[in-house]
Amino acid sequence: MTLLAVDLETTGLNWKKDVVLGIGIASEETTMYLDCRDEQFSRDSLMELFNNEEHEFIFHNAKFDLHFLRAVFDI
Repeated sequence: MTLLAVDLETTGLNWKKDVVLGIGIASEETTMYLDCRDEQFSRDSLMELFNNEEHEFIFHNAKFDLHFLRAVFDI
């Protein structure tokens, strides 16, 4: 099991109208930042990450981040 810390950067606090700018992900081995504005960003690769049963997630502000993930990416 790989433990991943996740944090979203957004344009505001309203998941119904604001957008996700980026997603920070960190594990014991590495850190990464996914720029959601980058044309190389792929919703499918994000889905793979969150649907991988070998990953366990930690959120600092889970309620906020999970609302955005559901509203913007349908995760």
